[in-house]
Amino acid sequence: MTETSNERVLQQASIWSHNRRLYPGWLIAPHEVRERIWHSTRWWIGATVSASQRVEADEGLWLLYELNWRLERSLLPMFEDVAAAAEKVLLTWCRGADDAKGPACVELPSDVPDEALAKPRPPIRTMWKELAFAVLRFHREERHRDAFGTWLDRAAKAEPLSEDERARVCYERALHALSDLDDNGAMLALNDWPNTPWLLTTRPRAWLASSKNPPLMTTVGWSMVRHSSRLYGAPGL
Repeated sequence: MTETSNERVLQQASIWSHNRRLYPGWLIAPHEVRERIWHSTRWWIGATVSASQRVEADEGLWLLYELNWRLERSLLPMFEDVAAAAEKVLLTWCRGADDAKGPACVELPSDVPDEALAKPRPPIRTMWKELAFAVLRFHREERHRDAFGTWLDRAAKAEPLSEDERARVCYERALHALSDLDDNGAMLALNDWPNTPWLLTTRPRAWLASSKNPPLMTTVGWSMVRHSSRLYGAPGL
């Protein structure tokens, strides 16, 4: 691709960024909206992935952040080539990480917008965390055990973490444990979950501790729904 092609991808990402800020906050967008987002995105995936590896790291992060946002709103998974490109960009802020198995030492700038950017973009800290969680989910769904552990460690150490971000770490831990039929691991994740009003309350915790507790999957699944409703701006359940 030429330099002009890079510029075209950046221009397209600016359009995506504008449209993202107009999104009304649906937890799950209507089918016709999802279809429209997907059909206006699919032809740009390859160009966006390629451009993300040639532009400056902060611009590559932004390109993949906008692309991933659209994939998520379309209810589509992160594709393998997108995940690989995202990992390379994310590692820019992982000091000492020479490869995917490097130590988790994440150094992110302060969470303030970059006034020098021509178009308003989320802070690097915000984009890095969102994309890291997407990569983490990719490895969980693909059952890449080692890579999941590596990115879980990185996501958990990208301090400071908000309550929502701490909950997302526990969310991924719980689902990963359940996929391995590891009830103890799921319980540990639930025990570490932040004490927020939209997650497990004192009563469900007591149920889990009792001999007559509901099925673990049901309890975890309900907490995930409540977590997602908060995370994506839906009314509280």
